[in-house]
Amino acid sequence: MSKKAVFGLGNPGDRYKPTRHNIGAEAVLTYIGQTKQRIRPKEDGFSLAYEFKNHLCFLPQTYMNLSGVAVADAVEYHQLSLKDCLIVYDDVDIPLGQLRLRESGGPGGQNGMKSIIGQLGSRNFPRLRIGIGQENFGGDLGEFVLDRFDREEQELLTKVLYKAADAIACFLNENLQTSMNRFNGPV
Repeated sequence: MSKKAVFGLGNPGDRYKPTRHNIGAEAVLTYIGQTKQRIRPKEDGFSLAYEFKNHLCFLPQTYMNLSGVAVADAVEYHQLSLKDCLIVYDDVDIPLGQLRLRESGGPGGQNGMKSIIGQLGSRNFPRLRIGIGQENFGGDLGEFVLDRFDREEQELLTKVLYKAADAIACFLNENLQTSMNRFNGPV
């Protein structure tokens, strides 16, 4: 039986950690912290991997636009079923404070998802999109996703990360449908 897996998308390195583009990785790290298990990450191909008894958590280290290389490598090496892999990432078209879980779909404008779909040759895998909003931003989208959250957004961000971590736990311990029913929408 295939283990379930979660992939938190972002860019590696301290420089990118507090940016909007890393909210997927931060959500997975929040989930890992909530498990209260002392699991150290191991290098696993192109990712850092946290191995639990019944599932795996991956943080791709390839930079966002090449996320597909890391995801495809882990899927192949660990013989993971795509239906058991949850991809967690930022979405500029969803307001900050909202989550959207889906069982499949296109990449939208998210380059990490374009890379994953291209490398896997499939759109049929679950995803958790975390809204980072852009309604009040009029500049370059690349600058926006690599920018930090402002002070007013920080309180909401904390709530979003905990809700996303709960959605991840629900996916891993129950199923995608239950997670969708409980967690789609605002915090």
